[in-house]
Amino acid sequence: ELPGVEKEDLYVDTKGKLVTLGGERKSDDEVKDENCYRRERNYGKFERSFNLPFEINTERVTATFNNGILKLEIPKPEEETTTKVTIQ
Repeated sequence: ELPGVEKEDLYVDTKGKLVTLGGERKSDDEVKDENCYRRERNYGKFERSFNLPFEINTERVTATFNNGILKLEIPKPEEETTTKVTIQ
């Protein structure tokens, strides 16, 4: 969940087993009344990295951002099968 963050201010990087999500939050609130004027600015960069237990196929990764919700889909690789070797 990333309320107040625009899609253009986000990024997703993948390399090997590492996924990095990051972006920048910008907010500018202004209140004007008869007797007062108030302006608040909230901003800052953020970044978080995750190590996965498998190599990421970057061609199959998808990311969607809708109404402040970032959905990242990283498919797991197919199960590796073991092959029995006949001893001669």
